[in-house]
Amino acid sequence: MSETEKTDSAPPSPGELDDVLARARRALETGQPDRARSLAQRALAGAQACLHRPSEARALACLAYCDWLTSRFRRAQASSRRAAQLFQLLGDTPGEVDALVTLAGAASCLGHHEEAVEAALLAVRLMDPMPSSASAVLAHHALAQAYAWSRSFEAAAEAFDRAEQVAAQCDPPEPTLQILLQRAHAEALRLVGERFFKGELPDRACFEALLARCVQLAHVTGAEGIQPGLLSMHRALLATLGGLAACWRGEATLAQRELSEARRWSREPSASAWLQALELWVECEWAWDRGRLGPAVQCAALMVDAAIRVEHEELACVGQLLLAQLHECQGDERGALEDLKLLRRREELIRAESLESRARVVKWQLELREREQTLQQLEASSEQLERLSLEDALTGIANRRHFEWRTAERLRSRALAGRPLSIALIDVNDFKQVNDRHSHRVGDQVLCTIARILCSHVRENDLPARLAGDEFVVAFWDSDERVARQACERIEAAVVDHDWDSLSPGLRVSISVGVAQARPGDTIAQLVHRADEAMYGAKAARRRL
Repeated sequence: MSETEKTDSAPPSPGELDDVLARARRALETGQPDRARSLAQRALAGAQACLHRPSEARALACLAYCDWLTSRFRRAQASSRRAAQLFQLLGDTPGEVDALVTLAGAASCLGHHEEAVEAALLAVRLMDPMPSSASAVLAHHALAQAYAWSRSFEAAAEAFDRAEQVAAQCDPPEPTLQILLQRAHAEALRLVGERFFKGELPDRACFEALLARCVQLAHVTGAEGIQPGLLSMHRALLATLGGLAACWRGEATLAQRELSEARRWSREPSASAWLQALELWVECEWAWDRGRLGPAVQCAALMVDAAIRVEHEELACVGQLLLAQLHECQGDERGALEDLKLLRRREELIRAESLESRARVVKWQLELREREQTLQQLEASSEQLERLSLEDALTGIANRRHFEWRTAERLRSRALAGRPLSIALIDVNDFKQVNDRHSHRVGDQVLCTIARILCSHVRENDLPARLAGDEFVVAFWDSDERVARQACERIEAAVVDHDWDSLSPGLRVSISVGVAQARPGDTIAQLVHRADEAMYGAKAARRRL
């Protein structure tokens, strides 16, 4: 390990917190969100260790923004919510507004419209008494996006207008390309919704005018956006919107050219993963315009799957709407009805998750009101919010609830794309002996190390999670049992070959793994049960050796 890596892996001292957070900001500005997240995690660990609440709030806000930028919306929602509450208790209004803006953006993508609008409205109201600033622009912009995703397009148009006005009032004026791109995107959503109900696209003059303004501004230096790290996202989004416009004008060659440009930008490390779902939308419209309804249906189904994979529930709903209309165009009334049922079911699940989330927040707020705002109560509240997140508190990877929710969604969506899904259940062999012989502290370090090994040996889109105790699971999206087994063999070897002596002399660790591939009609319980049986079979075979 290099000296830089050693420095970056250790929690910073109180005097280093500002420097680490500044480096995270620079990493975002240079298109390195994963690097920024790693630095913010270090800052968070250091701030919590020395009980420095301002730095803890800033680190959480940075983590939330990094996760929003890289399409980890549930994680962004949890971190930004916690950051906003900490900033509120600290009396840091600008910090609270920035956290609320991230919260509104993440909640909108997840379909939690009430929370998104509430967070954005609060941010706007907090900024109203203050001079025009970048934070005020972002607050109005977040409100406009929240209204747009909730299909309140008139309210969204007013909020977008206000965002542009505030940007012009800043000294110097803030760039507006970010606002215009999202406004054009909102207009595209409105057009597709109206097409579903009217049977044809309505007048596109407003969309074309917005797109023309975006193209013009994209060539202006410094117009990329108020927030950092958005160049790739904006260029990909601009090309995608241009591709949609070309499809709707019947200009197939131009649409393909714009789609190629979008792919070029969306493959950049700093680009958001949800942009690939938008590309599939363009492909769907291109095939539809050329009368190729079969390929259009396939692209719409892949769009749904891609959106689910990156937690963008609202784009998944758009894809489901496209599927329904395409089946209707094919004369497949039964297929269209089934798509609408799936859309309704998706909306119900989103609504249920949103209500559950809001109930937890209200419960937390009521408990907070009953206590004095002392350091001890602040720590207790922060810990409670941590438990409400989708991450395992010890290892930092997904927890059981996260795994079950994501896997249930994938089991429901597999029929649309026909892709395989496999899971691996992983148990640490003789883990009790590790605790008894080497201490529980070493046992915790073993679990954290195994979590890191899992993360380093699976693809980015796969989902490693801790179920409970010394039991882990990995969901391999788009992988059959053979591919999953190969990955698990590498994981087993990596665990055995790890330098466990560095944790405690004489320590040896191994794992047993059971792999199962999903079958048609499987529930999570059935799939996990088969993997569990395979894992215990592996344990039995190990004992016989």
